Amino acid sequence: MDTVDRPVPPPPGEFDAREPRPRLTPINIPETPIDGKADEIRQAIAQYDSIVVIGDTGSGKTTRIPIILRDVMTPEDRMVVTQPRRIAVDNTAERLAETVGCYMGEEIGRQYRGRKEVGPKTRINVVVEGTLLRQLEQDPTLRDVSIVMVDEVHERNVNTDILLGLLKKCQQERKTRGMPALKV
Repeated sequence: MDTVDRPVPPPPGEFDAREPRPRLTPINIPETPIDGKADEIRQAIAQYDSIVVIGDTGSGKTTRIPIILRDVMTPEDRMVVTQPRRIAVDNTAERLAETVGCYMGEEIGRQYRGRKEVGPKTRINVVVEGTLLRQLEQDPTLRDVSIVMVDEVHERNVNTDILLGLLKKCQQERKTRGMPALKV
């Protein structure tokens, strides 16, 4: 039996830079109720440092708002989207990557203990709340982040409460230091 040496494919989230990767096509997703409020959301985030969006389950808050905000971000801006559980991080990040038409770790990334698929071009990083808490511990001003979207806030837990308090403190600290506003 002949054996052929074949290169081992890279692990998920990594790629061999020597091999060209096919470009993914963004998927067309059906319009959601949030899409009808996109202009209002863009105006609110431009006008205020903190906004709260309330909508029914399935209205598109989790998967559409990051895309709506991405459209107003500068190329240097970075967004962090929090989720309470790893499975939610995976589902959200995969859906966002499909919507944008990119591989995980390119424009859309995800991160939690034991998994980090983030690259230099990552603009939207989906994380568990604990990951953002650790980032705040290391950098209380989140200098590399422009927007934080805390999802599933109604699922109150200690991490969410601490995170919201630290984000408010972070916003105040950035203002004191003359840094650009952190949008939450």
